[in-house]
Amino acid sequence: MDDVIERFFKVKRAKGISDRTEVSYRETLSQFLGHYLAADPTRTLQDIRSDDIVEFLVYLRDLGRSESTRANRFRTLRNFFNWCQRERLIKVSPVKGVQNPVVHLEAVKPYTRDEIDRMMVATSRRPAQALRDQVAVALLYNTGMRAGELCTLKPEYFQDDTILVTGKGKRQRWLGLEPTTHRLLRLYMNTRRVEHRYVFSLSVTGLYQVIRVLAWHAKVPNAYVHRFRDTFAVRFLEAGGDVETLQTLLGHAEITTTLRYVMYDREKRALVAQRKYAPFAVEVGGRPALPAS
Repeated sequence: MDDVIERFFKVKRAKGISDRTEVSYRETLSQFLGHYLAADPTRTLQDIRSDDIVEFLVYLRDLGRSESTRANRFRTLRNFFNWCQRERLIKVSPVKGVQNPVVHLEAVKPYTRDEIDRMMVATSRRPAQALRDQVAVALLYNTGMRAGELCTLKPEYFQDDTILVTGKGKRQRWLGLEPTTHRLLRLYMNTRRVEHRYVFSLSVTGLYQVIRVLAWHAKVPNAYVHRFRDTFAVRFLEAGGDVETLQTLLGHAEITTTLRYVMYDREKRALVAQRKYAPFAVEVGGRPALPAS
């Protein structure tokens, strides 16, 4: 099976798969094969059936893996086995007929401005990394870029007050830098002692850890990197930005992905209206009218 997997990745690399995506694909295949071959190491690619895919998804659920993780694993397996079928390595993809794992979208929970300010102040707890961490928070908050996009920024990607990011599928886009973020970035770039290939020399896992530590010091609950992206999107729409421009800035291939932020904005306005026009709010003196004695 090894040669088949390497052929698969050779084709993917030729199509421009990112290093991070390849790592994720390899991790999925490794986990699936580890589960599939545990009962009988002699089983082959041709022996895999739909029940094996379902059992693997159930196994991930029982391990406590999130809905999105299970869905991502399923998409990888579907991609791999459909390729095997096209290459006539198997007659029928075992993924055929298996239902996509359901993913329930969680409500958007943007950071408050106070939480952002507290995390910026918390960077001073680690003086050696304070400026770097301030720049990272400012970029995430003010551009909405993804964790992987921030970690792969190169010095040559900066041009005046704009920055070139490489997103999913190696699609590139330009993002603007407002004055404060631009100033912090220039200070950081000018004070680094050693030239590095990347601006931050951080892995995605390393960035996650930076945010966790800052949030712990700042007493910000439920902090994670993607929440900065959600916050940028919400604040952009609240300030009057349009959804088509937001789609471009976020690098979404489909506008349906962007529309969840429009729904948040509508829900927020609906809550304001509900509080304003709720029966107790509009009845006598803000209190329910009492029955006549």
